[in-house]
Amino acid sequence: MRIQGFSRDIWDYLNEIPYMPSRQDRDQLVQMADEQPRQAKRIQIWNYFFRLNPNDVGKPQMREIAMLTQRREIELAENSARTIRMLWLATIPVLVGLGLTYFLASQDNQTLRFSGPFVVALGVSLLIIIGVLYSRTRNRIQSIYQEMIDELQKSVKALRSKVPEPPSDEQIHRWLKEDIMWLSKEALKRTGLEKRKIDLEGVDNPFYIMGPAELQDRKQIPPPFVENPDLKKHIKAFIPAFLPDGRFADFYGVYYVEFIIVANDMLGNYGCFFDFITGKIYGEHTSEIYYDDVALLTTRDEYRRVQMDWFQTQEVIQVPTFGMALTSGDDIKVSFASVEYVNKLIKLKLGHSPISDEEWGSNPEPGAKKAIKALRKYLRDHKGLPEDNKTS
Repeated sequence: MRIQGFSRDIWDYLNEIPYMPSRQDRDQLVQMADEQPRQAKRIQIWNYFFRLNPNDVGKPQMREIAMLTQRREIELAENSARTIRMLWLATIPVLVGLGLTYFLASQDNQTLRFSGPFVVALGVSLLIIIGVLYSRTRNRIQSIYQEMIDELQKSVKALRSKVPEPPSDEQIHRWLKEDIMWLSKEALKRTGLEKRKIDLEGVDNPFYIMGPAELQDRKQIPPPFVENPDLKKHIKAFIPAFLPDGRFADFYGVYYVEFIIVANDMLGNYGCFFDFITGKIYGEHTSEIYYDDVALLTTRDEYRRVQMDWFQTQEVIQVPTFGMALTSGDDIKVSFASVEYVNKLIKLKLGHSPISDEEWGSNPEPGAKKAIKALRKYLRDHKGLPEDNKTS
């Protein structure tokens, strides 16, 4: 249904809001939820990352209101101009009548006695008629335009009332953990190492390392995230949050995740770009790595040129990177968020003061170092290398 030619569906206006993806982007999730009810959370996750500012809703109606207001002022001004012309036109016969009356009165006093009051009464009557016409026309103009403006304002208010409330930060945290658990099972299934994995001391197996997709080497990022305008916004999506326990958490629309599965005789690797908003996987890969093929495990700092906001501002950011180098010359690496990167995003998003390492509960670097330590120890034990050997 439409009001005065404007849709009552809030999602029809997304093309008016530059920071929002298209309606088609959201509709795909609605269709997916209809077909798979368990995926209904994707709509909520979309609402979480892409938050409509109520002031940005109803822009076409607001433009129409501005146009109607302008037209109303023009018509009121034209009405005033017409009234002034009528007053001037009414003045001419009154002045002529008064002049003629006084001329004739110089010849006959009876003319002034009878004609003078008539001419004055005529003038007053004309003024009253013109005043009534001016007032009625003005009120009619005001009423017609105000009725249209009021209807549009009601339409905008109704649209703004439909802006969805995003899910809580805690709920998003739970859903992300659920998705990582699902991906972990996918990693075991794709590598076929589910029954061959071993227990690692102090670390899950498989263990994973993940970071924001946009921090990865540009050559790794799948083409859809470069070419599709909606997916470009997915990869830039970021929400800073504080969980109920007071820890800071950073949530991203798209992650790059690497899973390492440790088995008795080999390592399994499964990596992918995971669109947390849609639940879709891009650029996935698997590999089997024999222990003797692992040349180096490390975390090191790398640099990325990152577009920090919607105004094309780019900055060079230092990001920690997990790396596994192989004797073949290939390598597996994941860059993850640093405090510097997160603080720059927070400043752009919220204008908040920087967070500290202690506040950042989801800092991935300690977990990556812990996983490397456990894997390095297992590799040394498996290869029979001395404890201080750092090449494996």
